[in-house]
Amino acid sequence: MNALVSQLSHREIYGILLNSVAPRPIAWVSSLSASGQPNLAPFSFFNCVSVDPPMLAFSPGLRPRKDVEPNPRGEPKDTLRNIRETEEFVVSVVT
Repeated sequence: MNALVSQLSHREIYGILLNSVAPRPIAWVSSLSASGQPNLAPFSFFNCVSVDPPMLAFSPGLRPRKDVEPNPRGEPKDTLRNIRETEEFVVSVVT
């Protein structure tokens, strides 16, 4: 299986994963940068992962770096950078 996955593009893998869980909950994650700039982002990779302790999980992706092609790692998107800076965020669930 791993050999097959390695031949797929990021977009193809994303599509397979996204369509494998349905209906898929959507979370809006709000955060503030260290300078107070607000950010609100939707996350379709979001779910409950534990009751004890109570935990939700969402998966902020990486933004491709423009200076390196192809770039396997990328740069943190605003949500991840803000959470690392302030250690605070709010999750709202779409009904």
